[in-house]
Amino acid sequence: MKNLEIEESFKYIFENSLNEIFIFDATTYKFIVVNRGARNNLGYSQEELNQLTPLDIKPELNLEQFNKLVEPLRSGEKEIIKFDTVHQRKNGSHYFIEVHLQRTTFLSTPVFIAIILDVSQRKEIENRLDLVIKGASLGYWDWDYVTGKHLVNDRWLEMLGLNRDELDDYVRDWESRLHPDDVKAINETISHSIELKEPYTVEFRMRHKQDHWVWIQSSGSVVTYDADNKSALRLCGTHQDISVRKQNDEQIRKLSQAVDQSPNLILITDTDANIEYVNPKIYETTGYSEEEVIGKNIRIFSSGETSEDEYKVLWNTLKSEKEWRGTFHNKKKDGSLYWAKESIAPIKDGNNNLTHFIIIQEDITEAKKVSQQLKYQAEHDSLTGLISRREFEKRVSRTIDTAKQNDSEHVLCYLDLDQFKIINDTCTHVAGDQLLKQFAQILQSTFRIRDTIGRLGGDEFAVLLEHCSVLQAEKHAEKLLATVNDFQFLWDNKSFRVGVSIGLVVINRDTQEMSAVLSHADIACYAAKNAGRNCFHIYQESDHDLALGHKDLQWISRINQALNDDLFLLYIQPIYKNGEHLNTPDHFEVLIRLRDTKGEIISPNAFLPAVERFNLSLQLDQWVIKEVFDWAEKIVQQNKTLPYLSINLSGQNLGSKKLLAFIKTQHQVHPGIAAENICFEITETAAINNLTEAKLFISELKELGFKFALDDFGSGLSSFDYLKNLPVDYLKIDGQFVKDITDDPIDYALVKAINEIGHVMNKKTIAEYVENEKILEALTELKVDYVQGYHLGKPQPLDTYQRD
Repeated sequence: MKNLEIEESFKYIFENSLNEIFIFDATTYKFIVVNRGARNNLGYSQEELNQLTPLDIKPELNLEQFNKLVEPLRSGEKEIIKFDTVHQRKNGSHYFIEVHLQRTTFLSTPVFIAIILDVSQRKEIENRLDLVIKGASLGYWDWDYVTGKHLVNDRWLEMLGLNRDELDDYVRDWESRLHPDDVKAINETISHSIELKEPYTVEFRMRHKQDHWVWIQSSGSVVTYDADNKSALRLCGTHQDISVRKQNDEQIRKLSQAVDQSPNLILITDTDANIEYVNPKIYETTGYSEEEVIGKNIRIFSSGETSEDEYKVLWNTLKSEKEWRGTFHNKKKDGSLYWAKESIAPIKDGNNNLTHFIIIQEDITEAKKVSQQLKYQAEHDSLTGLISRREFEKRVSRTIDTAKQNDSEHVLCYLDLDQFKIINDTCTHVAGDQLLKQFAQILQSTFRIRDTIGRLGGDEFAVLLEHCSVLQAEKHAEKLLATVNDFQFLWDNKSFRVGVSIGLVVINRDTQEMSAVLSHADIACYAAKNAGRNCFHIYQESDHDLALGHKDLQWISRINQALNDDLFLLYIQPIYKNGEHLNTPDHFEVLIRLRDTKGEIISPNAFLPAVERFNLSLQLDQWVIKEVFDWAEKIVQQNKTLPYLSINLSGQNLGSKKLLAFIKTQHQVHPGIAAENICFEITETAAINNLTEAKLFISELKELGFKFALDDFGSGLSSFDYLKNLPVDYLKIDGQFVKDITDDPIDYALVKAINEIGHVMNKKTIAEYVENEKILEALTELKVDYVQGYHLGKPQPLDTYQRD
């Protein structure tokens, strides 16, 4: 072929190439020749293009950038460069291109020749793929398996908290961030994928920039093999952050494990109560197998003891999409029953539609047995098996209510076993217990089955005869007396006869309360004893006077029990210096209270008369003094301020050598307590009646530093002469005068006189019963030194005292 023909052929190829071809001056960058494909794509004529440069159709580049781009071609460093960019048409539209640029000579002039590929369609596909990757929040990676170069997108970096300049673009950087425990599994997975030519998915952990582990799910495959289709050249794939899913999976795993290992029985049913899931505890408890439970209705556990009404309440609750709680007696496979405390709750889907019920059963069979045993023990006497006092009192209260509602009549019998103490003391408590058991059997055989027989304590019993007239009750009492009269108690080859005293009290619509019934029955029983024992007595209102002495006798055992069982309590009431510091007490008076077996607090007015009458005051005074000193020592040991305390002493013990010695001993064994912090209160009446002994008693203790107050001063106003020789520090004005000081001018004058006499004798005065602000103002006007009363502060338990 001739040169001319070759030249013409090349011109034809150049002009008609499907690719854009540009030849432009290497110095001025002006286009010299542009083929038809370029002209058509750009919308310019050849003449127009001859006036333009590449910078005019590449608006994203400026001259400096273009010079830098082509520099490797000028210097000969590279023969060709390839890059992606955008061309701008004459009409202003853009299209993506791939440029192949090289430097050559054209007509003896250095030029650049550019072959352009329109990659708009490819770019559109790539952009769509990029949007998909971004939308799925996927990290993308491209791994040159030969060189180890590893390219990633921004999302890949974001998952690890990295900036692009913090990654060296090689796969070794990726490997260095893997969790050591995951490396082996990852490598094996990738090798297996390459060998089998199959995609892979693997989960592993990578270290975040902030030094915590991120769970990644990586999916990838080989996209290019060598010519022999054996060795991998390039792998591509995605990363997805699955940390939240892993956390959820772990929570689900833990929850599933907890459900499987739960000590409770757990079931899930559909909305028709057909069982879809149960945990292993169900099989263990009920004896059913999985095949016998799954798909069956929850009714397979029904014992038949639950009423239809109860089921209606249950289903109505669940239909209203609320949780139901209750207790069922359920049936096992073998027919035996178990108690279950159950909760049933609705389960909803994402659209708030009810789909299932979850049932949690707690097997409370053993607890139920224990509860029933405890209930029985609480309601019955452990020795005799009869009803306990507490339960008996409940039944009496219910009977009183019945009497009021139905206008019915009932009778309560109060029984006291005569001669019991003699047998108990002479034949040991074992014999006494045996006697009580046998007597209980006698009672059960004597009275009606429906009657309530109880042991109230010791050898005291009671029988509640419901819907029984007094006449009928008398016949029962006579029958019991006869039976007991014929009874002989045998113990250790000895025979004993016993008797029983019976008190009867009627319960009708006029009966007020349970405590009154028991009290009247007790009084009637005492009247029977007083009448010669082994008989019965029906309570009459005229028995009241007899009851007074009887009540005092009852206090003897109660007080002794209180001393033995530590049932007495100490309270304190604040005493303030008048006219100032009314927010801070100057000292406190110690007061005694009694806690009965029910925990109720009893006022000293109820038991102190009996204490005095039966000469128990020394024991009580000693108990109070020791408790106060022990408590005070604890306060000192805790480095707290010890308050100034005032302790009442019984008038019977004023001058007692035993009490004097006891106080001195307590002072010696509590060396940390200053005697100046303790004041003893004695009544004026006691001091007057035992003036000589009182003077000696007070003087001896004052030498040790103790102080004294004369309580209820004014109640024995016969003379004030004794005050001259009685070394007390305080006069406590009788509260009977103080409480009416604002209404009664005589009381006002008496308080004024006592206060002035006390001051003349250099004694401080204390006014009790300050019940309101008016009384306080009057006492302030009279310049009484100290004040005490409910208006300023009520008695509180000693242990509530707090002061740094």
